[in-house]
Amino acid sequence: MRRPRLQPHGRPGRSRSAAGTRRTLALLALILGLLALIVGLNEPRPHPDDDLVVPAGPLSPVPYTLTVGIYATNNHGLDLAQPSFIGEGYIWMRWGPELENLLEETGSSTDDLLIMENQVERWDGVRLKASAKPKQLDDGTFYQIYQYSNKFYIQNLTLRHYPFQWLNLPIVIEPNDQTDRLLFKSLRLIPDVDDSEIGRNIGLPGFVTQGWNFVERRHRYASDFGLDTARTDVPRNDYSQLVFSVAYRRSIWASIWTMFQPLAVTMAVVILSPGLASNLWEVRLAIPTTVLLTLVFLQQGYKDQLPELPYLTYLDKIYAIAYLITLASFLLYLWGANQLAGARESAGGEVPDPSPELLARLDRLDHAFQFWALLALLILGSAAWFV
Repeated sequence: MRRPRLQPHGRPGRSRSAAGTRRTLALLALILGLLALIVGLNEPRPHPDDDLVVPAGPLSPVPYTLTVGIYATNNHGLDLAQPSFIGEGYIWMRWGPELENLLEETGSSTDDLLIMENQVERWDGVRLKASAKPKQLDDGTFYQIYQYSNKFYIQNLTLRHYPFQWLNLPIVIEPNDQTDRLLFKSLRLIPDVDDSEIGRNIGLPGFVTQGWNFVERRHRYASDFGLDTARTDVPRNDYSQLVFSVAYRRSIWASIWTMFQPLAVTMAVVILSPGLASNLWEVRLAIPTTVLLTLVFLQQGYKDQLPELPYLTYLDKIYAIAYLITLASFLLYLWGANQLAGARESAGGEVPDPSPELLARLDRLDHAFQFWALLALLILGSAAWFV
C-alpha cells in the first residue's frame, strides 16, 4: 500500500527557491557595486598637458615668412589600431630674399627647412625635390617643390562615436630650427590655401570624403630644452605650425549593415525568446548563455581594429546595454524555472503540469520583459550617443 505524502504548509520548496534567487541577486548587486567603487577610486588621472597648440592669431610683421602649399594626391594604409596612415602628394615652399639670406648665412638648405612633425618611420619616408636648386621667380621670391610619400601619425584621434565618427588625417609642418632664429616671433608659416587641394584618389574605403582644411597654429612647447628660460633672456620655444588635414566620415549605411545588423539580430533573439512556453525552461535558459558568447565574439571582432582606448566608444556602450538585457533575460528564466520547480515540489509530483495561474503569471512577466527590454534598448541606446 502506498504511503500518502504529507503536504507541508506554505509551500517551502517554492519559498526556498525564491529566497535563494533573492540572495543571488543581492550578492550580484553587491559585487557589481564594489567593483564600480574600486574602479572609480583607482582610475588613473591624466598628466597635465602643458604642450599647447593654439590659434596663431593675425599675421604680425616678422623678419621672415614662408608660404607652404600642399596637394594631397592619395591617402591609404589607414590603421586605427596603430593610429597612422600613408600620405602621398606634393608640397611646395615660397619665401623672400630675407629668408634666403638667412639660409646662406647659416649654411642651411631648403631640404632641412621644414619637418613633418607627425611623420613616423622617418627612415622609410620619401621626399623628392623637383630641382637641385630653388627657382627664383620674377617677383624676386624663391620657390621649391617636393614630392612626398610618408607614414603619418593620426594626432588627436577621437573614436567616442565609433563607428559613426569623423576622421581627420593630418599633416603637421613646423620649422626645423637649427639656429634658434626661426621662432614664432621671427618666422611665420603661411598656408597657401588658394592653390592647395586634394586629388581624386584621396578617398578611403568605407569612408566618405568631406573636404580639407589648412590652417596655421602656434605650437608652444612645454620645455625649454635645457636653456633655462626662467633665468636668461632666451625666448620661449614657440613655433609657427601648419596643419593640413583631410576630413572623412564613415558611411552610415555601411556601419549599420556591418556593425549593427549582427547585433540587432542577436538582440532580437533575446527579446523574442520569452515567447517560448514557460515550461520549456531548459531551452529558455540555454538562449542567454549562447547569446552572451555570441556577443563576446562580435565585440572582439571590431575591438581588434581599434587602439586601446581610455574611454568607451558608442558601440561599446551599445554592447554593454545588450549584455545587461541578456543577463536580465537569464535571471528572468532562472526565476521562472525555480517557480515551476517549486510548484511541482509543493504538489508532491502528483501534478505533471503547473497551474494555469502560475503560467499566466509567468506569461505576464515575459510580456513585460519584452516591452521594457525593447524600451531600454531604444532609450539607453539614444542616451549613449550624448554621454
